[in-house]
Amino acid sequence: VANCSHLFVLAHYIGEPEYLIDTYFQQYCAQKNASESDVAAYRQQVEQYIMALDKGAFTQWAKEQTYLALGTLLTSAAINNIDSCPMTGIDPQGFDEELKLIDSAYRTTVICPLGFRDEDDKYAYQQKVRTPYEEFVEVI
Repeated sequence: VANCSHLFVLAHYIGEPEYLIDTYFQQYCAQKNASESDVAAYRQQVEQYIMALDKGAFTQWAKEQTYLALGTLLTSAAINNIDSCPMTGIDPQGFDEELKLIDSAYRTTVICPLGFRDEDDKYAYQQKVRTPYEEFVEVI
């Protein structure tokens, strides 16, 4: 983290679900050149799902959305031969304080340093220790 060229901090939304839905559909209509009536059924589906969640379930759902973005970030980095290291087990409140997210509608979920490895990194080319495929995959 201290030596990476870029550090991505992915945060999840903790605000009001209605605002999230409204903002999403405004963007959706603008980008797809659609009217609100064109997307009314879709919006109703989204609203029914999101509004049925209690606060804890909504927060969990929002956190899980950040992992979709993380997956895209990791894939894009790999395609471009950029090293990455997604990290949880961090101090999210510390990041929130440092990035001044405390008074916002967002909270840190996961971080991901990106960059090119140091050519002198003696660990980069060592054999990795991995559980054998047969021990954690069951083909049905």
